[in-house]
Amino acid sequence: FPDVAKDDFKLMPTMSKDFFGNPTSPLLSITCDPWHYSDKLIILGDAAHACLPFYGQGMNAGFEDSLRLDELIEELDGDIAATFAALSKEMVPSRRGLVEASIQNHIDMQKNTNSKFEMFKKKIDWVLEDLLPGRWLPLYTMVTFTRIPYDVALARAAHQDLILSRAFVTCLAGGTVALAIAGVRFFASR
Repeated sequence: FPDVAKDDFKLMPTMSKDFFGNPTSPLLSITCDPWHYSDKLIILGDAAHACLPFYGQGMNAGFEDSLRLDELIEELDGDIAATFAALSKEMVPSRRGLVEASIQNHIDMQKNTNSKFEMFKKKIDWVLEDLLPGRWLPLYTMVTFTRIPYDVALARAAHQDLILSRAFVTCLAGGTVALAIAGVRFFASR
């Protein structure tokens, strides 16, 4: 693509050679439990919960780990052992949820990007978010714009998906019954 990025090739004349000479690494996820050892050591961010980059939440989660650590130090009056234990207990399930959300989003991007049905479902999600502010939130909104723990966001999104699926089935069944009744009436009138 020298025709698209001429300046890049001028700045990096060995870009093609470098790209093909450095194999890509496999994608992986890491979750640890607990994150701490007594009051001596705690790990945060990617050291505790490296995830696939397909939600763009890795750095955000690391910042949130630090913020929550700071909050817990204050809430627990500086008791470091209690703070570390509380942080591990609270954040490990959330970060496992982040890893799962990242994997699901990767699969979703691979399989559903061109699906008209999936795009329709997302539009319904957005409409419901507007109609039911604070009560209906798409998974993307929960993950990206709130501090809802990732595991809770996944569970809430699964519950909302179940509601939508049941509503779709009910509408489909209702439409089928209405069509059948109309058909029976039409043929009975002949």
